Amino acid sequence: MLPQDPRYFVGQATSVLFAKDNTEGSLLKGVKDNMAQALHKEREEAEGLGNVEEAFMGIFFKKLLRMYVMLEEIEKRDGGNPDLWLEEHVRTLEAAVMDRYMRIKRRLELARSKKEGTSQSIAGALFRTDLLEKAINENMLLLGKVYHQAAAREVIDRERHQFYADQAFYFLAMIYQRAKSGEALNVMRKVNDIQREYLHRLALTSWKRAQLAVAAGDAEKADESFFIANQRYLQAMSQSVAHKREKIAAEFQILKREIVKWKSRDQGEVAAGGAEM
Repeated sequence: MLPQDPRYFVGQATSVLFAKDNTEGSLLKGVKDNMAQALHKEREEAEGLGNVEEAFMGIFFKKLLRMYVMLEEIEKRDGGNPDLWLEEHVRTLEAAVMDRYMRIKRRLELARSKKEGTSQSIAGALFRTDLLEKAINENMLLLGKVYHQAAAREVIDRERHQFYADQAFYFLAMIYQRAKSGEALNVMRKVNDIQREYLHRLALTSWKRAQLAVAAGDAEKADESFFIANQRYLQAMSQSVAHKREKIAAEFQILKREIVKWKSRDQGEVAAGGAEM
């Protein structure tokens, strides 16, 4: 017969998190399954998920979030795909944010309803909401960091890389607006650096393709690749701070000279063809 005390399952999950040589299987069974059992028992005792204590929910999310960090570390160590757990990691962080948000909303509504027609202060409720707000900020910062790491790993799929970078900026900007977080600002700068470096690599790749197309006499491919290289350089420079823009700008000037040379030769060939007619 299974124990009925939720703390038993929390303890089991904690033991697994601190165990050595964990595997993906041991973490999923030992942490995820045990915390699911703990939540089930806690919900039964509280007679509904909405009545579960905020302290328990805080522990619940912290255990799962630590598990996902460990799962990603195992994937990286074993040469696997760290993004395998990205979606579930993000969903758990979002659930943690929403749980805290809904608790703040309910707490304030309850405090205001109790205060109506009385001289009672809602200072106590506001203190608790401050702690919940702090938890929201911490989890949103983690969301930004998770997306920043995903953007750093994605070097092939341009659309996916852009999505991850955009999501990172979205959450980090919200945290900076809410709490003027220096850490959020620092990660935003790192995301910007990743974007610039990614665009710079794309520009160099397109430039190389243009040069190969020129050598092969493929005018259509050369035109297309020069155009893309030009656009990527402009985008990379727009996301560069002054001291990092100089190198990219110097390369861009060389690219522009090559494009002018290519266009001049193209126009010369057209002119020569017209003279022969």
